[in-house]
Amino acid sequence: MLSLHTKYVRLMVLNYMIRVKSRKRLCRNQHGIINGNIYTVIKQGLRNSLSLVSIENLDLKYHPDENDDYVCPDIMVICDRKHLKGGTYSGIPKFIVETLSPSTAKRDKTEK
Repeated sequence: MLSLHTKYVRLMVLNYMIRVKSRKRLCRNQHGIINGNIYTVIKQGLRNSLSLVSIENLDLKYHPDENDDYVCPDIMVICDRKHLKGGTYSGIPKFIVETLSPSTAKRDKTEK
């Protein structure tokens, strides 16, 4: 069962995503601002937890036993730090945010 605090964070992020989705164009500058704002909401919501929130700086290895392929999500929430080694995480994140823009939407929806 989700705590009230977790539900609040999800609603805040969802509300922000809906407002952003209504815009027609998203330039590079806006991409960073949007990620920063979403990161801030999540980070504030998890401030008294042991979870780690990363923004565009942590690689996610999605099949570490099979190959060295990785992606770098815009924002990622990690609750299990045992799979964290340096700048790479090989576990299963609790939450991933990928901000879509016209130039990256196709890749973000398929490859990532």
